[in-house]
Amino acid sequence: MFDTAVDVPDWDEDAWIDQLIANDPGDSRPTEVLDALAPVDDEPRRRSVAETLRDAEHGPISPGVFTELTRVSALPLSDDEQVAVMVAWQRYDAPR
Repeated sequence: MFDTAVDVPDWDEDAWIDQLIANDPGDSRPTEVLDALAPVDDEPRRRSVAETLRDAEHGPISPGVFTELTRVSALPLSDDEQVAVMVAWQRYDAPR
């Protein structure tokens, strides 16, 4: 059934990768688009649990603080921090 022999060349991974790189046409999008897609190092730092809880307990109610409070609520917290989280959630649950 399969009497035909197939000649398979030896596999050279480095040569294969070099050939792929040489044949890559590159990205035709404008430089402005490529720069916007590049990762940035100036992302804002994540606030500490204490900063988040202080703002959630005493600061203005906002979607940003709500998001941070949700993140902090899932962390392992001390007893004092757990009380602060409950106080903050009560502020968000209270009718305005």
